Amino acid sequence: MLYRLWPDKKAMFVAVLERVYDASLRSWEKLLSPTDERSAAERLLAYEATHHGEFGFYRLIFAGLSETDDPQIWSGCARWF
Repeated sequence: MLYRLWPDKKAMFVAVLERVYDASLRSWEKLLSPTDERSAAERLLAYEATHHGEFGFYRLIFAGLSETDDPQIWSGCARWF
């Protein structure tokens, strides 16, 4: 069933990397809008300290970083930097 959506495992993995990046970006954008007296960095660190690893997203990013010699995977990981 999955191969109807993606041609192979690598394409599926790159799609997951992009999805994780987009989900993280949306969360961080909400946190960066001023809601209290803390700095943006303090709000981001507090959020990540509470929710770090909650969905296992970082495992995917670290797995992708181990494959950075592949241009398609690197393009998915490079968005994080």
